[in-house]
Amino acid sequence: MKTPCDASSPLRRRQNNDHHHHHKNDDDHFNRKNNENNFEADDCFDGDRISSRSAQKHLEITHEISKILECDLDRETLAVCISMLQNGVEPESLALVVKELKREAKRLRESRERAIGGGGGGMRL
Repeated sequence: MKTPCDASSPLRRRQNNDHHHHHKNDDDHFNRKNNENNFEADDCFDGDRISSRSAQKHLEITHEISKILECDLDRETLAVCISMLQNGVEPESLALVVKELKREAKRLRESRERAIGGGGGGMRL
């Protein structure tokens, strides 16, 4: 899952600059809310390191919530959805796409089952 705090993100690249020392006054923009991604840049850093444990914990909690709500999304799909939302995808549009993909997957599954199981004396796998 690519997040705004990945090594390839501008925030991470900025941190990797060995010739630059972090000064609070020079980098006030890191303390502002990022309206596009709805996160604070400083939340991505634990000192000078990204807290992947924290991100994993948030994903686990979100996955548990999705199971309670019977969203039927695996962790990988959920991580992709979260990343898309962080990158500005409209939640309603994403929900519609996910629902349509689920319907299509169900239709294909049923079609495959009919092809394998239907046909009289055909062998079922």
